[in-house]
Amino acid sequence: GVPGYYSEQIFLQLIYKLKNYNPDLLILHHGWNDSQYFGSLSKLNKNIELFINREHIKINYIVESSYSFLGSFKLFIHGTFRSLNSGLNKFATHYYIRRSIKKITEQFNSIINKKENLNTSNVYDLNEYFEKRYKNALRNIIATSKEINTKIIISTEPIMGIDNKIYSKQEEKIFQTLTKKQIDDRKLFYNKMKMYFKSEKEKHDNVCFNDLSNNIFKDISQTTYVDSGHLNDLGTQLVSKKLIN
Repeated sequence: GVPGYYSEQIFLQLIYKLKNYNPDLLILHHGWNDSQYFGSLSKLNKNIELFINREHIKINYIVESSYSFLGSFKLFIHGTFRSLNSGLNKFATHYYIRRSIKKITEQFNSIINKKENLNTSNVYDLNEYFEKRYKNALRNIIATSKEINTKIIISTEPIMGIDNKIYSKQEEKIFQTLTKKQIDDRKLFYNKMKMYFKSEKEKHDNVCFNDLSNNIFKDISQTTYVDSGHLNDLGTQLVSKKLIN
């Protein structure tokens, strides 16, 4: 895996890897990055964006900002607050203060969005990205795999907000950091993926479509996440067992 990679970049990576390694089985475990980026990716030039992701843009911004005194000062302030926030997270008082501020901010943004008649989940961007880019990437991955007789498991990765999990105390703190828009975008994209999986299920004899997003952690009360999408050892073991089955 590569931090920030979404379906199109995965395809570019696999063009080389599939033909070089010629594997018997490919497991494509994905969904989170596509669900995060579809809003911005649908607006950017496709040919350029295939080779860059949010991490590249963020690093480029940091480098460019560092050349000016004001930019460096902003980076210093931002880094200081992040460090303080990370250190204070262990204290319950700080957690409840931050949670209250987050709720006030969400309500304020909600009022603004209603006044401006904005759709915060951006259904148009989702349809544009999903139909023209996501589907195309998956078709190319499947076609490339067929050329070398590689079987594929295409699965959705479980992430917070769409997983029906009863969160542990640690996970609940993580979940509370997600905004309503982030959760809405996740639900929208994952619902699209599930419908697409169902429509494609019988069309390919070398592909197994597997939705792991909904119920894999349904009866698990222990902590399985280290953040809103990455899994700890227990979470990884549960996913691995499900894929084997």
